[in-house]
Amino acid sequence: MKCIECGGAMKKIHGDYRYLESGLDDIVLGNITRYKCSKCGEEEVAIPSTDDLHKLIAFILILKPTPLMGKEVKYLRKMLGYTSEKFAEALGVTRVSISRWENSGLEMKPDRDKHIRLFFFSKKSDAMQKSPSVMLVIKTLVSNLPMKEDNREIRFQPEDWTAMAGA
Repeated sequence: MKCIECGGAMKKIHGDYRYLESGLDDIVLGNITRYKCSKCGEEEVAIPSTDDLHKLIAFILILKPTPLMGKEVKYLRKMLGYTSEKFAEALGVTRVSISRWENSGLEMKPDRDKHIRLFFFSKKSDAMQKSPSVMLVIKTLVSNLPMKEDNREIRFQPEDWTAMAGA
């Protein structure tokens, strides 16, 4: 494989990759194939099934035991395909509130946090909605999440999300 920047040879390497392209700081993908140019240092990353990875990240976010951070709220909003105006309207708040949640380091009220999680889940869980018992269990879990600080890093291996494509 040749580098698109300089035409040099690309060396194949495997390892952890901090997935900043997601818009989140704490997503680490393990055993990811990367190609690094021995001449200019340019890197290319091969991430399989990114749509499934993004869905998995979203569902992990709505089920995590710590409060949603601003970038996570923004990630969920974008996964829904909502503008900040449309999201504000759907949640019954102002666009300024959405902006505050997404751009400040301040925590939102726990009831708003849970509302965002449940709203996302209700909009994105088409496959699970076919099984009302699964929906009930997950909605109950989300409604009763403990809100305490913990390690913020979320780690995935490719098999965590590529298996979803076959399901």
